[in-house]
Amino acid sequence: QSDADALLECLHSEKSVQKCLETDLAPALIQCLRLLRMLETQYSSNSSTPPMKKGSISITATATEKVRGLLLLLFTEPKVGSQLRSSLFGLLQLTGASYPASGIHIASAASDVVFSLAKKCLSTTLVWFIHEKRMIVIVTDDIKEICGMTSVSSSSVKNNLYGQAAEEAGLWVIALKTVITLVTSSCNYNCSELIKDFDEAGGYHVLCFTILNSSHANLQKL
Repeated sequence: QSDADALLECLHSEKSVQKCLETDLAPALIQCLRLLRMLETQYSSNSSTPPMKKGSISITATATEKVRGLLLLLFTEPKVGSQLRSSLFGLLQLTGASYPASGIHIASAASDVVFSLAKKCLSTTLVWFIHEKRMIVIVTDDIKEICGMTSVSSSSVKNNLYGQAAEEAGLWVIALKTVITLVTSSCNYNCSELIKDFDEAGGYHVLCFTILNSSHANLQKL
């Protein structure tokens, strides 16, 4: 049994969750997700790496699922929100980033964690922090890039998915649904700043573009 498996078992008790919060485990796990994305990107960009076959399991799939499970358990505790100032932007960026075909599960895992954050761990203070750091504006700009609405930066990895390839892989839906969920959830805290940020970044235009250009199967998920 791995350490992650042992943690997954013990985190079902409230006392264990509190102990993990004391050690700032959540920010460390978010960093793990970021490192897993880096691993997938580096692995796919290696010229000697064979193309991923349909139905095959990614090298990071098991680790990602364990990190996702741990974060979802931690995010049942509202107090975890106060620990995320240093890592929240990194988490949001994972949902709007481009990935190789083998790394889509990481975007999905990050999205699930943001959904849990929006449902259980937001606060007025955290919403204002997101606004002040312009996170919604920056992530929406990232989404434009994976949708092919803006030119891809020169630093982008060649095997990462953009445009129609990203749509087919479900990245458009993951990214847009995540940011919209966070923005709408922020309204529960008597704050409309994130909606204004989304509007400022052209978020409604991105939504219209996505609706008009998504496949029927992915559109149903929005």
